[in-house]
Amino acid sequence: MLRGSGVGNPEYLYEQLLSAEAWRPFPDTEAALTAVAAAGMPIAVVSNIAWDIRPVFKRAGVVRFRSRLQ
Repeated sequence: MLRGSGVGNPEYLYEQLLSAEAWRPFPDTEAALTAVAAAGMPIAVVSNIAWDIRPVFKRAGVVRFRSRLQ
C-alpha cells in the first residue's frame, strides 16, 4: 500500500513510526499545555501506540504537565 501511494522507502517509514526517538511533539505543544495547566484543567494522555510513549513526553520536557500518564 505504501509503495503504491508513492512512499519511496516504506520500511524506513515503518521503522520511524515504531521508534520513540523519531517522534516529536508539535511546536506549540508546550505553550498549549501551559495554557491548559494555568486554567486549572487536568491533563491526561491517551494513546493507542504499541510502545511506551512516556519517553517522548519526557524528552520533550512536557511530562510535568500531566495529571495522569500511565
